[in-house]
Amino acid sequence: MITLDENIETIVWTAHETIISSPVSDDSLLNGKTGMVLYYHSMFLAYQRKEFADRAYQLLEEILSGLSSGSTTLSGASLSHGVCGLTYAVTLLKKQGFLDTDLRQELGELDAYLYQVALQEVEKDYLDYLHGAFGIIWYFTERLPDPVILQYLEDIIHQLYARRIVTDQGIWFRNSVINPAEKEEINFSLSHGQCAFLCILCDLLEKGIAENKVRFLLMEGIRFIKGQLLQIDLQHNQYSFFPLTMPRDGKQPAIANRLAWSYGDLNEALLFYKAGHLLHDPNMIKFADLIGSTSIMRQSTDTTLCTDSHFGYGTAGLAQFYHTLYRHTGWDKYNTAREYWGTATARLLAEDMDAGRFAGRENSLLEGLAGPVLVLSSLISSEELPWTGIFLLQ
Repeated sequence: MITLDENIETIVWTAHETIISSPVSDDSLLNGKTGMVLYYHSMFLAYQRKEFADRAYQLLEEILSGLSSGSTTLSGASLSHGVCGLTYAVTLLKKQGFLDTDLRQELGELDAYLYQVALQEVEKDYLDYLHGAFGIIWYFTERLPDPVILQYLEDIIHQLYARRIVTDQGIWFRNSVINPAEKEEINFSLSHGQCAFLCILCDLLEKGIAENKVRFLLMEGIRFIKGQLLQIDLQHNQYSFFPLTMPRDGKQPAIANRLAWSYGDLNEALLFYKAGHLLHDPNMIKFADLIGSTSIMRQSTDTTLCTDSHFGYGTAGLAQFYHTLYRHTGWDKYNTAREYWGTATARLLAEDMDAGRFAGRENSLLEGLAGPVLVLSSLISSEELPWTGIFLLQ
């Protein structure tokens, strides 16, 4: 167990009280009741307080009741704000033994809807992980080995294969969800781009889904990303190995020292670890080692662009990311980095609350108080909390 300042627990419970006293605006996973189901489920696992489990069940019943009566605020099919987030939450609770339900019977109609939407979104290059087809693909991998889901995935991958963009350097995928006017921009991130897509392809390959197509897409996708390697220039404060985005037309890529869950070098490090272990490629693992170990030295605002405690772009996401890299490698240096950024998260969380920076977003896992509280609760309790799967940090 990591030894933390006693004040950190006080900060966690202060933030928790703010969360439970704040209204939940919608039913979604990232900002609403579905996310809070996972929040309370995780808090129960961390602290073993029955009232947390009771609250998770209560919220889930409210969401399902609203869905059945047509009064839901879920919007569309996406993982972030739509039906996919709910079906994933139900699946997770079932796997954890918290629900006794037949997933095919309970989710069959919703799964069929998600399948049709995914096919349509792939055809339109709406591939975004949080908001498009890859979020559905990832959810379906969590539902295996259901044979119906298996067929869904094989159909979707067949269509995805046809949408690949082939270059001399490898392949990449368009993503028109974020900015349809700039669908030719290549996004490398875990939140909206190639790293998320390829990490999910790793999961598909590991489970033997459309193996030949998936292996080709994965290896060629990684070859493309490696081809965008940047020259580190410490003299001019250039610390990143990879761009954030890149225009397809050969113009200058967007380069920044962002280090976060959403964007930055840790995204590539995770991808190369996952793929390297899966493909038994020691050179890829060594490359991941280089990127990850170099990132540990980046702790200032200038070298990370981290200024607050939230999960998406802040210190909480870094703490959880380094824990994931530790689980992939067993390197103590990653555990030390986790402790460093966990302590920074507690300090900044107190400052953020005092300044009211999360007002109106208290319940958000990605941008609010809920994410940092769960990251710190995992540190305090030494429990693996499964909510991080929605951020691909398994």
